[in-house]
Amino acid sequence: MRKKVIKVSNLKLGGKNSIVIKGMIKTSLEDNKNFLKEVKLLKQEGCQILRVAIEKEGDLKVIDRLRKLIDIPLEADIHFNYRLALSALEKGVDCLRLNPLNIYKKSHLTKIAKLAKEKSTPIRVGVNSGGFKKRMDSRELAQAMVKKVFSYVEFLESLNFKRIMVSAKAESCLATILANQILYKKLPYPIHLGLTATGPLYEGLIKSCLTLGILIYQGIGSAIRVSLNSSSWEEVRTAGWILQSLGKGYFYPEIISCPTCSRCKVDLKKKVEKFKEMVYKNKDSLYNKNMKVALMGCVVNGPGEASTSDLGLAFAGRRALLFKRGKIIKAIEERGSLDTLLYFLKRS
Repeated sequence: MRKKVIKVSNLKLGGKNSIVIKGMIKTSLEDNKNFLKEVKLLKQEGCQILRVAIEKEGDLKVIDRLRKLIDIPLEADIHFNYRLALSALEKGVDCLRLNPLNIYKKSHLTKIAKLAKEKSTPIRVGVNSGGFKKRMDSRELAQAMVKKVFSYVEFLESLNFKRIMVSAKAESCLATILANQILYKKLPYPIHLGLTATGPLYEGLIKSCLTLGILIYQGIGSAIRVSLNSSSWEEVRTAGWILQSLGKGYFYPEIISCPTCSRCKVDLKKKVEKFKEMVYKNKDSLYNKNMKVALMGCVVNGPGEASTSDLGLAFAGRRALLFKRGKIIKAIEERGSLDTLLYFLKRS
């Protein structure tokens, strides 16, 4: 089903518009130094909508602080206290996230919808599995989340409020996939994709890539937020790579490398990590981000097996072959070879 287009500030979500990357502030709002650092990193990594949790009245001042720091839309994440939603709207946030499991009184929601309509501010109806009190299998949980979303959306529509985005997140990959497939078939509104409580970093990465990758491949999703037990900028970077891996945008040059074997005479893992950091530090000066760069451990793997790459190095002892689209340009010294590769990348 083609999704309705809604605007979050200057961004359009839904329809044929590109999938938007969301990020969320994790630093305490009282920790000014690290708060500023985190906000800047999120913007640098490509966060397009910034979400902030508003727990109490005193937190509302962060909205004015953020307006001075960045020029990307702000989403206020509100739980339990409907008055905070009203105050956030008065402060001019660009989007509200409401949880149907803890802001559910119709009188409260009516007041929120009325003011949101006056302000032309969209509401994300966001259900998380953690709000349910009983244990359910994946299919039961998917149905329970969808039911909550449907009833909330139905009431908003009865108030003639239709600037709506929806989301249904669980720690279960299967429940999240099933719930979002149903939402996609039944509702015309943009879908915000994500998982919740993904666990340790490695496992969280696998769950996120698997679940979100499947849904996006099926054409589901207008916004994406990756949730990891890690820094917020890593979440945004991961979201970018999920989208790029599925051909939904280009955010960084892609680095490929062989898995190495006994033929490899260099510390390829170290070189790959070093070059990755070089690329990220220089990404704003890279003219073409739709590039594939290969770092191969020996001349067997490159340039032959890396002929689909735009640029690459194949290491051979203290020397390295610099190649472009499968053709060798020249042999260079292994020392300083990464700098040479970056030089060519910047000029591609």
